[in-house]
Amino acid sequence: MEEAESIIDINKNTYDKIASKFKVVPIENERNKFITNLRIGSLILDLGCGAGDDVKFFLGKKFKAIGIDNSKSMLESARKNVPNGDFRELDMLDLKFADAYFDAVWSKASLIHIPKSVVKTVLSEVHRILKSKGVIALISRIPNIVKQHAIKHNFTVAKEKSVWSGSE
Repeated sequence: MEEAESIIDINKNTYDKIASKFKVVPIENERNKFITNLRIGSLILDLGCGAGDDVKFFLGKKFKAIGIDNSKSMLESARKNVPNGDFRELDMLDLKFADAYFDAVWSKASLIHIPKSVVKTVLSEVHRILKSKGVIALISRIPNIVKQHAIKHNFTVAKEKSVWSGSE
């Protein structure tokens, strides 16, 4: 676990340094597919929210959203980018939310920043805070370890490989 924490700290420090220059490539298609699985007003967790662009999109589409990141500088950018957004400094390994709190979890390119040794822990936390029949989107190249653990927790693959839907 010590090695994992070291890697996570390196990533956090890197994003703290580059936050002001960080630009996101919009992925409208994936976001639109994701929200078709949700009711207006659903509560979405943006896991690794960066500069808050996805939170801004979700709020603009009449959803509720909370963005979390472990980089203070990225969160500062998010708060400037989305003044009405709810952004919190949290670690994916210890999500400070009640069980079954979120209707959906959006994770764009955040799991690629953590070591394989803690992927199961992160996905267990996501499963814990996700409501029954909740929706999760893992947007990135999904390593087999992520896919296997998602299946273990009864997530089923939706139309796109990057979108997972809870099926408890």
